[in-house]
Amino acid sequence: MGASFAQYPTTDIYMLKMKTKKQQIKLSHLTKISDNEGYDNQPYFTPDGKDILFVSEVKGQKQTDVYQYHIGEMGKNKVRQVTNTPESEFSPKFNPKTHRISAVRIETDKDSTQRFWDLSIMYGKYYKALKEREFVISEQLKGIGYYDWINKDEAAVFIVGEKKHALYRFDTRFPAQKKQIHDNVGRAILKVPHKNAVTFVSKAESTWNIMQYDFDKDSLTQIVPTLPECEDFCWHQKGYLLAGDKGKLYAYYPKKSVFRLRSTSNKNKEESVRWVQVADLAEQGIGEFYRLTVNKRGNRIALVTFTGKKP
Repeated sequence: MGASFAQYPTTDIYMLKMKTKKQQIKLSHLTKISDNEGYDNQPYFTPDGKDILFVSEVKGQKQTDVYQYHIGEMGKNKVRQVTNTPESEFSPKFNPKTHRISAVRIETDKDSTQRFWDLSIMYGKYYKALKEREFVISEQLKGIGYYDWINKDEAAVFIVGEKKHALYRFDTRFPAQKKQIHDNVGRAILKVPHKNAVTFVSKAESTWNIMQYDFDKDSLTQIVPTLPECEDFCWHQKGYLLAGDKGKLYAYYPKKSVFRLRSTSNKNKEESVRWVQVADLAEQGIGEFYRLTVNKRGNRIALVTFTGKKP
């Protein structure tokens, strides 16, 4: 975040229904959830799967706010603005400890301090901003770019550096303390489904790798090399990874790294495959995309498309 967001790219968010069968994914019912000429990004499905939180920079403004898209009927207005502040908010997510929305806020001080905030409370199935109840999750934790909650007390946080960005484990019970996990990481910081672990992209080598850090064991392991120069991925709740490249959707199945592939010369040929193409978004009228996320039921996916150079 920070300097990388000095000029926001032109992006849009789309949602599709998703049906998985063997190693193929069928996508349908394309819906554009943001209707803005500028920056719409960082989609996040709420835990109940009924809403998508995202951030948007309304044309003419120089800051972003959090918005909510309701999946289903909400009259004619399916999009609601959650925050309306002079500061910019990014990475809205559900805070499992407070049951509110957490986000990174770029404050309006002379240093444009980036800190971790708790923004609003949830009423029923909708989020409603309560500015008087907002608070900084940690006064000491500054320069945060991205994050994900691992459990109700701990999060993995990406701290912006001048050249390299580092990943730390952070505990809300001991806010003055943090432990470095890795020293050169990408923007995708994601909890592993059903585990106290986080995955991220390591850029320490010429070949980027998706790594996993286990909070319980304090251990670091490599999962798989990324697609070429791809730092965006997401987890499906069934335990496999999804990523995009040149408008196509790919999957990596950790427990099925060897697939039996059909071949005209040998029908039973086995070949080691890291990433398998599971869908072509061109069939849905979508070109290049990069960020993506899947709901807990695994039946909807949200994608971020971009115009021009990949952000």
